[in-house]
Amino acid sequence: MNSKVLSFIISRNLISKGDIVFAAVSGGMDSMAMLHCLQSLKERLKIDLKAVHVNHGIRPVDTDLDEELVRKVCRNYKIPLTVERLTGFDISANENDLRQSRYTAFQKIIDRYPGAKIATAHHLNDQLETFLMRLAKGSSLKGLRAIPSKRDEFIRPLLFLKKQEIEKYVNENKISYRDDYTNQDINKLRNCIRHKLAPVLIDTFGDDFYNGFNKSIDELNQIYEVYQEYNNQLFEKIIKAGENFLNIDIENYKSLPIIQRRHLVEYCILNFYPLNFSVSYKFHREFDAFALFAKTGASFHFKNDLYVIKNRAALHFTNTAARIPESGAELFLDREVCFRQNIITVKRVKCEQIRFASDVNCEYICSDRLKFPLKMRSWNYGDYFYPLGMSSKQKLSDFFVNQKVAVHEKYEIPIVENDGEIVWIAGFRIDDRYKISKKCKQCYELKLVKDKE
Repeated sequence: MNSKVLSFIISRNLISKGDIVFAAVSGGMDSMAMLHCLQSLKERLKIDLKAVHVNHGIRPVDTDLDEELVRKVCRNYKIPLTVERLTGFDISANENDLRQSRYTAFQKIIDRYPGAKIATAHHLNDQLETFLMRLAKGSSLKGLRAIPSKRDEFIRPLLFLKKQEIEKYVNENKISYRDDYTNQDINKLRNCIRHKLAPVLIDTFGDDFYNGFNKSIDELNQIYEVYQEYNNQLFEKIIKAGENFLNIDIENYKSLPIIQRRHLVEYCILNFYPLNFSVSYKFHREFDAFALFAKTGASFHFKNDLYVIKNRAALHFTNTAARIPESGAELFLDREVCFRQNIITVKRVKCEQIRFASDVNCEYICSDRLKFPLKMRSWNYGDYFYPLGMSSKQKLSDFFVNQKVAVHEKYEIPIVENDGEIVWIAGFRIDDRYKISKKCKQCYELKLVKDKE
């Protein structure tokens, strides 16, 4: 088996010379076989082999015995071991929640060892179970690929092996392992497929069924990789990226077939949430209707703090929490305040020395109404002011429309406020109530320095 695993690793380019490889070891048959195999191959692969064990704590006593076995074997192999203990789970825990918790624990390892790889012991039987579950749920082409041999930092060096081949290897090498009795619970879908459906398929199609299945999955993966590479090149051309946001031209979005539009949306989401993420058909239909028919200024919430705002000509993906503060900052006399990537200052000047110019980033105001500190903040719904030269108030939203400010950009514009009144839309216009007149007793200079590094 070792020679087959070595050939698979090399052919799929799973491991490179000098890699740090963490074997994810649960204590069960498959992961203990993988650990033994990688230990046998580490000199030929020239890797730094380590191990990680995640103790979910869902089986009282048993999970601690699993950990004890992993610790013992790693000591014998002289393999450094990292143990991550989880809390809050019991025997009724959802499989997806447990999986997510494991990968969160693995991510800690990746963060601690940049460039390291995590090897999991998935095999061909797992591949079939995953495929059938996703097929029944109407999964996308991406989902039907089931378990890829390599995804980012995660590798599956045993993915081509049948369970019986692993069992034979374990018996021949007298490898210690522990059985997880929860794997016999057929009320869980994966276990039901494993113990009831898969045996029927083997009886019906014969022992060579897994080999045929493996060839089909392999070709499906190759086709998807070609399609994905084409998409990535296309998407990079039509997406305009900035700090914490992405823009897609609506006409470019409309020109794509609906399935490609869905993959474009997934591509954008992955820029904010790198962990494997897919958009369901139903959810994308809702988004697609929003993208095609919603009015300018409408927003669509994906997950957590990810929103899409529809502008006149673009779909604007943004991490709102990173772009819109909940509260503002205080601006004191003769001090500067940093807002976004801008600096704003206020200082006294003599009224008679003021020389008005066309610089919109420098304004002069009458101080008779000011109460320090002033407040710096973003645009809020319902804001209004009296634009310079006008005796009537105007909503800021209307002002921004007239100034051709994109919906997402208005959140970036600093607003100077005095005692609940807007004084200055920085870089655009002051409020008429704060203009300098002959009656002013004291004048102030407001200055905006953009794009602070």
